[in-house]
Amino acid sequence: MQLLCPADNLAETADRAAKLTSQLLAFAWRQALTTEVFDAAVKVGRVADMLRTVMGWTSSSI
Repeated sequence: MQLLCPADNLAETADRAAKLTSQLLAFAWRQALTTEVFDAAVKVGRVADMLRTVMGWTSSSI
């Protein structure tokens, strides 16, 4: 495996992400769609908690 410069690495990652997105959309189109009512504040709060954990942030570092 050769080392890539940051721009090449970014481009390769973007290509892989685009391919994955296409695959996920193709899979989703075969699924029956259902609607769901949810509290956006709760969802955002959970994502924020996850990001704090993953990134190692504490309330004092924000």
